Amino acid sequence: KTTFNKFYNKGKSGGTPSTKNKDFYNGEISFWEISFLSIKDVNIFQTEKTITKKGLKNSSAWLVPKNSLIYSIYASVGFPTINKIPLATSQAFFCMEINNLYFSTEYLYYLLLKFKKKELNKFIIKQTQPNLSKEIINQFIFKIPSLQEQTKIANFFSIIDRKIELIKEQLSLLEKQKQYYLNNMFANEKSYPKIRFKGFNDEWKSKKIKELGNIKTGKTPSTKNEKNWLNDVLWITIPDMTKKYLTNSKKKISLMASKKNPIVKEKSILFSCIGTIGNIGITTTITSFNQQINSISSIKDGVEYVYYLFQYNTEKIKSYSSAQTLPMINKNYFENIEIFVSLNYKEQTKIAHFFTIIDRKIELIKEQLSLLEKQKQYYLDNMFI
Repeated sequence: KTTFNKFYNKGKSGGTPSTKNKDFYNGEISFWEISFLSIKDVNIFQTEKTITKKGLKNSSAWLVPKNSLIYSIYASVGFPTINKIPLATSQAFFCMEINNLYFSTEYLYYLLLKFKKKELNKFIIKQTQPNLSKEIINQFIFKIPSLQEQTKIANFFSIIDRKIELIKEQLSLLEKQKQYYLNNMFANEKSYPKIRFKGFNDEWKSKKIKELGNIKTGKTPSTKNEKNWLNDVLWITIPDMTKKYLTNSKKKISLMASKKNPIVKEKSILFSCIGTIGNIGITTTITSFNQQINSISSIKDGVEYVYYLFQYNTEKIKSYSSAQTLPMINKNYFENIEIFVSLNYKEQTKIAHFFTIIDRKIELIKEQLSLLEKQKQYYLDNMFI
C-alpha cells in the first residue's frame, strides 16, 4: 500500500493573481480555472485565459510542467486532468509532478476517476463549498501494481477514451448537419426554404399555431388525493421530454384524474412553455401533462412534419416569452404565434422523413456512446484495487 504523497516529487496548489491589476493578465502563461473544467476531458491542451510573468510572480500560482497531474480541490471536487502544456492554475487545483520512475501519470488519472466515484466522498470537507487539502490528499492510500502493468492499464483506458472522443465528434458533426438543414429547409418571414426537394415550388403559407390543431394547457391533479396518482395514464412533465417520442413518465395519474385533466391522444405534439421553453415531443398513447406544457392535438398536417416545424421555430417562439425570473408563454400568446407552413402534404412527408433518418442516426450514435461509457465505468470498477 502506498500513500499519495509518494506518487509525486512536487505537489502544490495554485493561486490567482489579483484581477484588479491588468498587468497580471493576457500574457504568455496559460492559466487554468475551475470554470474551465470539463469532467469529460482527460487532457488540457489550451486555456481560455492567460497571465503574465508578473502575475505569476505576484501570486501563489506556479508554473506547472506539462504532463503533471492536476486535481480539483474546491467546488467541483475530485476531478483529475493532465496538462499537455505548461500552465499555472488557480487555488482550486492541487498540481503534482509525478515520479515517473515508479508511477504512470495516466494510470493515476484513471485511478483517481475510480476513486472519485467509489470512495472520495468520505474525505471531502463539507462546507458551503466542498473542498480537499494537500494533507487530506496525502492520506489517500492505494495498492499500486508495477510500472509495466500501470502503463498497460493506462493504455487500455486511453484507447477507450479515444473511441469515446471519436464518437462524440461524429455526434457533434451530425447535430451540426441537422441544424444546418433545419435552418435551410423551412421558411420564415424573410425567405422561403433555401433547400427544397426536387419538384416542390409551392409557396409556404403563414399560419397561427392554433390553425395547426387544437391547443390545450396542462394541469396538475391534487397531490393531496392519492387516488389521483395511480399507474394508469402518462402524466408528462418537462424532465420527461428528453426524446422525440414520449413513451413514459416518472409519474402517472389515475383514470379518474384523467377525466378532470387535459388529455390528448397519440400523435399529438407537446411543447413546454414555462421555465424551460422549447422541449418538444410526440405522444404515443393517451397522455396527460402539467401546466408548463401546451399540446397541439387533432393535427391537420403530418405530425412528424409539425414536430420538425416546431424545432425550427423554437427560437422564434422563445422570443415571445415574458422577461421574468421564470420565462413563460401563456396559451393565448402561444396559439397566436405565426409560423410558415408548406401546404403540400407530399413535401411535408419528405421533409419529415429526411429529418427522421438524421434523428435515428443521432440516437444510434448516442446509444453507442452510452454503451462505451458504461463499459469504461465497468472496467474502472474492476481493474483497480
